[in-house]
Amino acid sequence: NLISNIKVSNISFTGKEALRILSTSNIDIILLDMILPDMSGLQILEFIEENNLNKYLNSTIIISSNIHLYSHLINNPYICTSISKPINWNILKDILSHLIEEKNEAYNNNNLKCKINKELNYLNYNLAHVGTHYLCDCIYEIYISHNKNTFNLSKNIYPIIAKKNNTNVTNIKCNIFQASVNSYYECDENRMQNYFGKKFYSKPKTKDIIYTVLEHITI
Repeated sequence: NLISNIKVSNISFTGKEALRILSTSNIDIILLDMILPDMSGLQILEFIEENNLNKYLNSTIIISSNIHLYSHLINNPYICTSISKPINWNILKDILSHLIEEKNEAYNNNNLKCKINKELNYLNYNLAHVGTHYLCDCIYEIYISHNKNTFNLSKNIYPIIAKKNNTNVTNIKCNIFQASVNSYYECDENRMQNYFGKKFYSKPKTKDIIYTVLEHITI
């Protein structure tokens, strides 16, 4: 084994076999030889793209003895990187280790955002509302900063969300405010009271909402 926490799931000797496996399995990382007995690696990539198999985004390492011929694929969203034949196993090990770290981080990030959205959904936030997305991002940024108790939304958090979404701080504030107003009037009063406790005296302020959601997801 190259890496202790990785295992070979499938080995395909033909393109047809590879297409079947890619269609029916959940593969984390694809090592794709660009020359197969019955088709090219390009055809495999075309199949992945045409069938919108987004689970394989940034998951393919292409392998070829003429890797320079595939430089045009550098921006393909399904390709992580490339490696030349003959394979240098130390280089491959480093590539796999880095890719595993990226995927673990992405999984943890998605899992955290799912937890946040579950709390917001409980409070009757409309998850399709852009303000709810901004609020989720704010909570996420504060959580990963490990600085939950001392933050300034306008100075430290809103600018990050604004830059990420190519908008301005005022737009972030207004949309979060509107999403929170909608939630306040849509959510059952007893539910709000139980969720916010002593902080529930009127419509909770954004900072109170963030603090309380953080408390719930860290329990």
